[in-house]
Amino acid sequence: MSGCGILTNGKGTRREYCEFSLDELQVSSSSSICQSDTQGLMRKATGALHFYINGIDQGVAANQTPGVVYGVVDLYGMAVKVTIVHNHNHSDRLRRNNAIMRALSPDVGRPRPALSLTPEPDVPDRLLFHPNCGQKAAIIGDGRTALRPHATDDFNHGVVLSNRPLHSNEVFQVRIDKMVDKWAGSIEIGVTTHNPAYLQLPSTMTNLRS
Repeated sequence: MSGCGILTNGKGTRREYCEFSLDELQVSSSSSICQSDTQGLMRKATGALHFYINGIDQGVAANQTPGVVYGVVDLYGMAVKVTIVHNHNHSDRLRRNNAIMRALSPDVGRPRPALSLTPEPDVPDRLLFHPNCGQKAAIIGDGRTALRPHATDDFNHGVVLSNRPLHSNEVFQVRIDKMVDKWAGSIEIGVTTHNPAYLQLPSTMTNLRS
C-alpha cells in the first residue's frame, strides 16, 4: 500500500484502494504516543490481503497472496520511526493478565497483588523487525522499533522487514512515532515473499518487480 493505492510486483493495481492516504499519517502532538496513527495488514486464511488504518479494516486489497510472506515497512520521505504494536485493547489485556494471575496464584483465597499492565513477556515466535535492513535504517528497542537516524539527510533506503513469515490471520501493525516535514511522501507497508536474511535491500520496495 502506497498513498491510498495498491502496488503489486512494482505496478499499480488499484489507484484508490481506500479513502485514507498513508501520506496523511500523523504523530500525536500530546504526551501520549498511543494516539499516533497506526497502519497494519493481515493475510487471511483464505489468502486475501487486508490493510488496516488505526485498526479499521480497509477491505480486500488482493484476493490471493502467497502462503509465505514477510511484512515490509518502507520508511521514506516524512516517515522516520515506527514501532510494531499488538492489536490488543485495554479489556483484552485485563482479561489476559487476570488469567495469568489466577494460574500463578497458589492460594485462590489470598488477596491478589495489584494488576500491572506491563509489556508482554518475550516469546520465541514474537513478531519483530529483522536486523537486515536498509542502509539508512536501524533496528532498536529489542527489534520492535525501526528508524532512519539521519532522516533529514536522506529520504529513502529505509526498508525494514519482519523477522519471520506472517501467520494466517496475524496482524502486522506499526505505530508511526516520528515524522519530518522536509520531504514529500511517507510510509509504505505491505508483504513480500523475499526472505530478509538473503535480500539485498533496494532503496525502496517499489523497485522490486517480484
